[in-house]
Amino acid sequence: MNKNAAVSLQSSAAGADVAIRLSGVSKSYNLYRNKQDMVKAALHPRRKKYHTEFYALKNIDLEVKKGEVLGIIGRNGCGKSTLLKVISKVLTPTSGTVHTAGNVVALLELGAGFNPEFSGMENIYFYCSLLGYRKHETDKLVDEILEFADIGEFIHQPIKTYSSGMKARLAFAVSINVNPDILILDEVLAVGDELFKRKCYAKMEQFFQSGKTILFVSHSTSAIKQLCTRAVFLDSGEILIEGPTKLIARYYEKYLYATKENESKIKSEIIALNKNEKLKQAIYNRIEEDGDKKAVNGFLDDFESDNHTAAIDFGQEELEKTFKKEPYFIPDFEPITTQVLKNADINIIENKITTLGGKQVNCLIRDETYYYECVVKSNTEEENINISFSISTDKGFLVSRFGGKSGRIFIPKINKFEEYRIKIRFRCSLNSGTYYTSVGLQSCMNSEKNLLIRINDTLVFKVLPEENSLFSGLVTLEQEIFIENNDR
Repeated sequence: MNKNAAVSLQSSAAGADVAIRLSGVSKSYNLYRNKQDMVKAALHPRRKKYHTEFYALKNIDLEVKKGEVLGIIGRNGCGKSTLLKVISKVLTPTSGTVHTAGNVVALLELGAGFNPEFSGMENIYFYCSLLGYRKHETDKLVDEILEFADIGEFIHQPIKTYSSGMKARLAFAVSINVNPDILILDEVLAVGDELFKRKCYAKMEQFFQSGKTILFVSHSTSAIKQLCTRAVFLDSGEILIEGPTKLIARYYEKYLYATKENESKIKSEIIALNKNEKLKQAIYNRIEEDGDKKAVNGFLDDFESDNHTAAIDFGQEELEKTFKKEPYFIPDFEPITTQVLKNADINIIENKITTLGGKQVNCLIRDETYYYECVVKSNTEEENINISFSISTDKGFLVSRFGGKSGRIFIPKINKFEEYRIKIRFRCSLNSGTYYTSVGLQSCMNSEKNLLIRINDTLVFKVLPEENSLFSGLVTLEQEIFIENNDR
C-alpha cells in the first residue's frame, strides 16, 4: 500500500474494478411497545399500524474498488454492524440494492455458523460449505486451519464443550484461511491470550498487504489512518462523510468530542462538507501540509483505554507482580509468530533483552535502560553489514526502528565461521503494553542494500503498568514543564 500516493476525492465511474456497490440501501425495523401490539398488527383486517419504524441504515450509497482498504468508523449504535451484515448478505435490506464481486467472508460474530452438536473438525467442513467450498477444496485448507487454531485433540470434541475462547480461535482460523476476495474485519476480533492475539493481527497484516478488498471496522482513528486507504464516517445509519482517512479521522474526532451544544452544528458542517468536493480536497491538502495536527478542540488518546486495562492481559500469576519496581523474566513467554527471511548462510541467535547488569528480562519498567542482545553467526563472507532493530505493537504498528535506514555500518566485514555479539542499548520510553522486536542484517554495497537475514517477531516483551500512572499513548517523551505568569 503506497501511503504517499496522491489522493483524489473523486469517485470513478462504476465498472469492472468495483468490488462492492450499494445503491439507496436502507434497513428498517418495526418497534412495538409490547407483544400485544404485535399480535394486533398481525390480525388487524386493515393492517393498522401499531409500531414505529426504526432505520438502522438510511439511503446508503457506497462504492468500494477492488483492492481498496476501506475503514468504517462511528460511535456504538451508528449502524456499522448492520451495514456489514447487509454487505455480507446476512441481512436483507428493506430497500436498495447490494452488489458484491467475489467471495465474501465476514469476521463479525465468530462461531455464528457453527453447529454446537458437531465436532470442531465437522464444523470446519460445515462452515466452509456455507462459504461455497467443496470437500476436496476444504481438504487442502484443513492442516493450515488446525495449525492456526492450535486447540489440539479438542478438534474432535463437540463445539458445545468448547470454552468461548476455543470456539473463537477455531472460527477465526477457519474464516481467515479461506482466502476470500472480500474480507470484512472487526478490529476487536483478535482472540485468546496475548500471544495468540499477535498471531491474529499478523495474519490480518498479510491480508492488508495482499491486495484484497477489505472493510475494516474500528473505533481507533490511529488504526484507520495506519491501515486504510479511504474511510467512511457513519452516524445514525447515515454516511456523514467519506474520503481520505486523515480527513475522516479529523472530523470524526471533532464530532466525537464536541459539547452537546455544538454537536448538531458540527454534524451539519460535516454533511455540508461531504457535498462540496472542492472544499473537501482543499481541507485534505491543508491537513497533509500541517502534518496531521490534532483538532483544535482536543480529543482523548486512542490508546488510553488500553493502558488503563493493560493489567487484565497479564494473567492471574503475573497480576501479583503488577506494579513491581523491578524488571523480571517469565519463562516460556515467547512469540508464536516468528518469521525468518533468509538470503544468506547467516544466523541470528541468542536474542534477548537484559538489564545493564546482564540479567535477562522480558517484563520491563518504563523509563529504565536495557540492552537488546543477539549473536550473529556466519558461514559466509559479507562486507559492510548494517544491523536494524525495530519494536512493534501486538497489532503490528511500528513504534521505533533504528540502524537499518540510518545507513550506519556496524560491521565492516563478516568472515566465515566467526561470531559477533551485538548489544544495542536503549531506554524504554514505552508505556504499558505488549511489544514485539524484529532484527535484520543487510549488506550495503555501491548504494545497494541487500537483505541477508531478517527475523520478524523474534522476541515478545511487556512493559509493566504503573500504579496511578497519568501517562497514555504508546510512548512517553522526556519533558520539562514551565509555567509562567504573563501578567508579571
